[in-house]
Amino acid sequence: MLKKMIKYDLIWINKYMVYYFILTFCFACICRITNGHAETTVGLIIDKICSSIEIACLVSCVINCIMRVWVRFKNNIYKDESYLTHTLPVNKNQIWNSKVISGIISLLLAAIVIFICILIVYLNNETIYSIKSAFENMTEIFGYGNTILMCIAVVFLVIFEISFLMFSGLFGIIIGFKSNNSKVIKSVLVGIMMYGFLSSALLIIMYIISKYNPTFMELYTSGMPSPSALKMLIYISLIIYGIYNIGYYFICKKILNKGVNVD
Repeated sequence: MLKKMIKYDLIWINKYMVYYFILTFCFACICRITNGHAETTVGLIIDKICSSIEIACLVSCVINCIMRVWVRFKNNIYKDESYLTHTLPVNKNQIWNSKVISGIISLLLAAIVIFICILIVYLNNETIYSIKSAFENMTEIFGYGNTILMCIAVVFLVIFEISFLMFSGLFGIIIGFKSNNSKVIKSVLVGIMMYGFLSSALLIIMYIISKYNPTFMELYTSGMPSPSALKMLIYISLIIYGIYNIGYYFICKKILNKGVNVD
């Protein structure tokens, strides 16, 4: 049953996201073409316009994907659809897991589309050479194995940050819909407040760590921090966002298990 729930959640979330993906892909191809004709004034203007639209499409993919995850959760758990959801032969843990898993899969799908479109627009001999040079410089400093681990950590950091935003919204919905009135407004306010509070807490934690670590302090005192300081920044951010997401997952599940107020 869990697989079926995830399947239907994915279909609902992505049935309109497909149009955003196609539009983003099309403008990525257009940008690729216009990049080769930017020598003239008219060509440059067209290229800048298309590039701006492509950036808007990339951002829109992420925002709309997260929004649809939130809307699916709200409608499925608290609105008219909830009467069917709560009569299924599944427990609340399975319902919550289906929403989380389908949300993360949808975000990963959007991230893959965005990554492919960025490659279409910007990948050329010059960028390949720049990436290769940067990778070689990093391997000289950290070694090949550590460089690979850092690249993987950066990928997971992006995923964790986006998941953190998704969980903040889901937490806001869960808390907001426990109220008897102004549920949507309270959901938005709680989500924004939690996102802002935990983001601020992350910065405070990092500053406290820097007080006891001279290398990490370079992030606050040096205009060009050392590679070691940047490495620490990546790993510490990854750990903190991981803790946030795990905490969100279990706290939200616990609150849902106490019951929901269906409209």
